[in-house]
Amino acid sequence: MISEMLTGLDWKGIAAQLINASRQSGAMLHVLDLRELRMLVGVSKDEPLLFVRQLMHRFATMIECQNAMLRMRLDGPPMP
Repeated sequence: MISEMLTGLDWKGIAAQLINASRQSGAMLHVLDLRELRMLVGVSKDEPLLFVRQLMHRFATMIECQNAMLRMRLDGPPMP
């Protein structure tokens, strides 16, 4: 889902709903903003599996932090 990442929302509650719905559907559900989506597409345009790995890492981070208010950054730690 593409949305604005408004700070006033209950992102822990949203994470719980996303994790629950993901378990039921077998899909990794995310909320991200258009800027992050553009960055993810841009850095993985030459390697499509990189996009999938980035989303998998992002989903694992959401589960670990129990918070859906995430934003991947290019200057962060290297992905696994």
